[in-house]
Amino acid sequence: MELSLKSIEGKDLGKIDFLSNIDLTNDINTSVVHECIVNYLANQRQGSANTKTRAEVSGGGKKPWKQKGTGRARSGSNSSPLWRHGGVVFGPKPRDYSYSIPEKKKRKGFLYALILKYKNDQIVAIDTFQNQNIEKTKQVAQILNQLNLLGRSLFVINEKQEKFIRATKNLPNVDLVYINNMNIYNIMNCEKLILDKKSIEFLNKKFEDGK
Repeated sequence: MELSLKSIEGKDLGKIDFLSNIDLTNDINTSVVHECIVNYLANQRQGSANTKTRAEVSGGGKKPWKQKGTGRARSGSNSSPLWRHGGVVFGPKPRDYSYSIPEKKKRKGFLYALILKYKNDQIVAIDTFQNQNIEKTKQVAQILNQLNLLGRSLFVINEKQEKFIRATKNLPNVDLVYINNMNIYNIMNCEKLILDKKSIEFLNKKFEDGK
């Protein structure tokens, strides 16, 4: 596979190899991609929702009124779920939603996601973001226009670039991630995946075994 390499000004700089060892004739198992995304989202859940049972709400120690003779329904506690401010029956409690799937399946899902982006022409290869003096949001917006990037875009960088990171934060449809932290959800949640040259080399090395 090859990608057209461009400068941040949108000028063509030739071609660059991208996952050349991957056999594109094999079918993509989209169910694996879906399973990996569901796993990622489940692992991000805090699971902090909490309600109090009748044993945890305040009150409840004394019988509100005597059993008979008042004309009212009998009641044993003001912490009953039937009462206002009473306990909650079968309400949510803090829990861990995370679960694990095989590392080989995660790797395969990640690779399938990249291939899907490639086949849909949603990957943009940029030479470098380093030493470009990009430090303002206006400059990043100009880059998006020069590269004709519409919709949600994800910049993937290989090295720490504080000024460039700050410049992307105020753009609602722009995200940025380090190549080491990129995951399948990042890939599938954007319309354009923007990789710099070093990030592409990282991915080529990661999948040099062809799987």
